[in-house]
Amino acid sequence: MGTILRGVARDGLRRAYKHHHERRFASGKNERVPEFAADLVHLNVNVIVATGTTEIRAAKQSTTTIPIVMVLAPDPIESGLVANLSHPGGNITGLSLLAPELTGKRLELLRETVSGSSRFALSSPDESLTTAVVFAGDEIHPARGLEILLARLTY
Repeated sequence: MGTILRGVARDGLRRAYKHHHERRFASGKNERVPEFAADLVHLNVNVIVATGTTEIRAAKQSTTTIPIVMVLAPDPIESGLVANLSHPGGNITGLSLLAPELTGKRLELLRETVSGSSRFALSSPDESLTTAVVFAGDEIHPARGLEILLARLTY
């Protein structure tokens, strides 16, 4: 969020527009995310910026009119958040860093960076991210002599 606010200030929008920021943090209690999304809709905010599949889904289920900007969504197509990345449809737009087709290249770069290593751990608080990367790499990492260990983060 800090990056967005710095960009707004850099572009001079702070002087041109009155704005207020509402922030909600679930602190690992994902069952509260839909409540937070509904609260933001009730406040009639102009835009919802959401990170992670759970947060984006909750925002999507709460509104069809307020624009939702997904930030670093793990796999918005696979998780059913958008139809496709070039034309997401509805009121959602944003970025996704997951490109399963790049898994092989990422594994190659990782192996080159940590030369001699063949065992890597993949950890993520978002199960859809972990699953997508593992499935994309299933044909790649055994052929390259790599072992991928999975760890689900909880906090």
